[in-house]
Formats: sequence, C-alpha cells, structure tokens
Amino acid sequence: MLVYLSGICFGISNVFVSVSNATLIQVHTPKELIGRVFSIFSSVGNLIAPLSLVVVGIIGQVISLAIIFCSLGLLMGSLSLITSLALKRAEHIRETDEDSSRTTEINATI
Repeated sequence: MLVYLSGICFGISNVFVSVSNATLIQVHTPKELIGRVFSIFSSVGNLIAPLSLVVVGIIGQVISLAIIFCSLGLLMGSLSLITSLALKRAEHIRETDEDSSRTTEINATI
C-alpha cells in the first residue's frame, strides 16, 4: 500500500516539476528558439531516463522501493518549491533594477 501511495506522491511531484520546467523555458527563451530548446531539453531527459532506471534499480536492491519513491517525491517537491521561491526573488530583483534604471534615466533628463 505504501508503494502505491509513494508512487502517487512521486507522480504528483513530477507534474509540478514538468510544468515548472516548461514554463521557465517558455518565459526565458526567445520565441524563435523555443522549438530548439524544447527539443534539446526533451532529448537530454530521454537520454538520462535509462540511467535513472539503472541507478534506482541498483539502490532498490538495498533500500525498499517505498522509501526510494517517497524520498524522490519529497526531493522533487522541495526542488520545485526552492525553484519557485528563487524565481520570485529573481523577479523582485529584476523589478527593483528596472525601477532604479528608470529613476536614473529620469534624473539624467532633469
């Protein structure tokens, strides 16, 4: 039962990470490069997937799968939260920089 519950938690966390990644790519990539960036991002993810299966398979011989799924779900959720907070901070810093640039431009014209 715990394996199923941890799998659900892992899947939900995976959705948050995937949506966050797609949003970041779309927001910070020039429109003419979005297709290329998405294809490279997908290719790297597809190349790494078999490696992660091997690593989890080896670890699964020593640790129960429930613990692995729960740990990875918590890790992905934590990374999503950290990334979200970091992006909000970066956006705040960017807005502050833009405001100070406008103030400098206004002072220069006066």
